[in-house]
Amino acid sequence: MSGATGICIDLAENAGYGFDKMFDGWKSYYKVEPITENQITHYRIDFPLKTKWENVPENRLNSIIESMKKKNTITIPEISILLKVTEKTIKRDIEKLRELNKIKRVGPDKGGHWGLKITC
Repeated sequence: MSGATGICIDLAENAGYGFDKMFDGWKSYYKVEPITENQITHYRIDFPLKTKWENVPENRLNSIIESMKKKNTITIPEISILLKVTEKTIKRDIEKLRELNKIKRVGPDKGGHWGLKITC
């Protein structure tokens, strides 16, 4: 094709191929389909991440438990500083440890302490 129409079609084909590669790559890596939304004024693509702790490093969970063994009144901000990650990350890790039944909170958030499950 020649002229502006040919250039637009070539660009559209290249863009389409790029989207296919992005979608295929996302699906193969995250095992989740991108979400598309087509509106009159825009086209939106969301690339969702898995959020259920699949990527929590086991050594960080162990470090949290060790910190709690040393000081059962340790706070989330203290653990965050100690492990050099955000408080949000520590909260997520603590929730994972609770689900695994490795820790529990004894008493209130202020004044309570961490209870650890003893394993042999």
